[in-house]
Amino acid sequence: MPTRQRCKTHRAPAGWTCTGCQSTLCPVCVAEQGVGTHTTVTACCLCGELARPIRVRRAEVSFASRLPGALTYPLNGSGAIALLAAGVVLWGLGWFGHLGSVISAGLVWAYVFSLTQKTALGSSDIGPPDLTHIFDVFRAAIRGWLTGATLLPAILYFALAHGCGMPSPETPLLEAEAQVQEQLDELHALQEGKLPTAEEEPSEWADAPDENVTPEAPAPERPPSMLATPDARAPERPASTLAEGPFRGIVRALKDPILWILVVLGLLWMPMALLMAATDTSILTVLNPVAAFRCIVQLGGDYLVLIVALVGLGVLQGVIGLLGMLVQAIPFPIVPGVVAAAKGMYVPVVTARVLGLLLYVRGAELGYLPPDDELEPADPSMQPRGTLVRATPVAPPPGDAQRPRAISIEDACVEAPPPGPPPPTPEQRIAAAQERLDAAQQRLTAAADTTSAQSVAAAAAAGDWPRALELYRSAESLDPKALAADVHFQLGKAAAGQRDFALAVRALKAAASVSPQGPVAPAALVIMGRIYGEHLRDETSAQKLWRLVLERYPNTEAARFAQSRVRR
Repeated sequence: MPTRQRCKTHRAPAGWTCTGCQSTLCPVCVAEQGVGTHTTVTACCLCGELARPIRVRRAEVSFASRLPGALTYPLNGSGAIALLAAGVVLWGLGWFGHLGSVISAGLVWAYVFSLTQKTALGSSDIGPPDLTHIFDVFRAAIRGWLTGATLLPAILYFALAHGCGMPSPETPLLEAEAQVQEQLDELHALQEGKLPTAEEEPSEWADAPDENVTPEAPAPERPPSMLATPDARAPERPASTLAEGPFRGIVRALKDPILWILVVLGLLWMPMALLMAATDTSILTVLNPVAAFRCIVQLGGDYLVLIVALVGLGVLQGVIGLLGMLVQAIPFPIVPGVVAAAKGMYVPVVTARVLGLLLYVRGAELGYLPPDDELEPADPSMQPRGTLVRATPVAPPPGDAQRPRAISIEDACVEAPPPGPPPPTPEQRIAAAQERLDAAQQRLTAAADTTSAQSVAAAAAAGDWPRALELYRSAESLDPKALAADVHFQLGKAAAGQRDFALAVRALKAAASVSPQGPVAPAALVIMGRIYGEHLRDETSAQKLWRLVLERYPNTEAARFAQSRVRR
């Protein structure tokens, strides 16, 4: 955990810094102040100036310490309603057979991928995925199922090396060897005189009639040398084991170290493949073990934490599945099936949150987030609880009061003013009125832009991004220079987090144009390239932006990120 700053007044953990008196402030020292009709800002209770949240690097709060909040993520706010709505949809699709199962799987995967991306961008929205076509559902299902291909090398090795437990080319040879061994055992028994007695072995010797003996005559006895006692019988062959049956290949496979190595590597690879599939990475990259294990090495201990978390969630999903079966057994229409389906969505939603948190903390290192996108509020749970005290105006001292002044004779006896110019003609009056009207309209437009810009900036400074985006969206004619480049940049990221990509592109373009040489311009172009390439499916525009970053901002983190995406 990072070292927390303390409030200047109360020595409690601080969450804001005053832009006026530069004091560090706790929730008691800041208050919400209304600006306009619907916008509020956070103000310092000590001096009344604007208070800005204290921001820290995301990596300073570890990935492991964020995981407990993921367990309550589906239960906060509208999460329970979202799970119930998902349960209704999945229960309804269950009536459509195999097609319904495929669509259900696609919807679940699309929901998981959408929540992962939203969490990676810092959003807590648990709303439905942004699907524009039915093929988006099948595409999500295919990407989700392909994550299981990480075990394909182990499966192929097992099939080729051990025959999957089915008859292999060496099976006839093994059977022939067994028959030869059986004949050898019988031959050894004959040579040693160890044969079963007539009472123990019903055979032609005991049952078949002899042509040379009449029925009344007793049967001839065997030579004494050929008789054997019960204790001298031939040794029994061991009962057949799995190793000699149809499962011979499986038993041998369990002793194969190469197979176990491939299985372990596949299981280690699977969470990274799932992470890549959730970020709209190309299928070839998802199935590329070299790229996957390079990312695993970069994540280090956080990846082991991810594996442990996913294993625990898998166990929890099994328990929830058993509970769902018990719920479905309740003799009541519709409701048990809906509840069971809703409960089954809990673990996928938590899994998406866990994957998104890992990208939120370490996404810049993996190349998923821009290098400059690494700050967050020191404590997002802090809310202003102070009261802003307004100063009472003080009346001026009596000595400074205005007194009536007597008019002197010199002031009264002034010379009459000279005659003025002749009155204007009607045409001149109309032209002057038109000029005044144009000037008034220009002042009104400027005032409206200034008011909109101030409202947007105030909402952004207060961290009220939904309100800031609403104001920014309605101010289509707003001059980009009316806002700072950093405000445009933050609005663009917030709009992308809400999947309003048109508004995000508008804000990011403004951020890059207002301050082309500023620190946010390359990061804005990088995010625009990702929006065009990964969400708008406009690879041509994305490639233009990658090359523009390489041309304008060489030897930067943004350029190195663009270099990895540009096509040769």
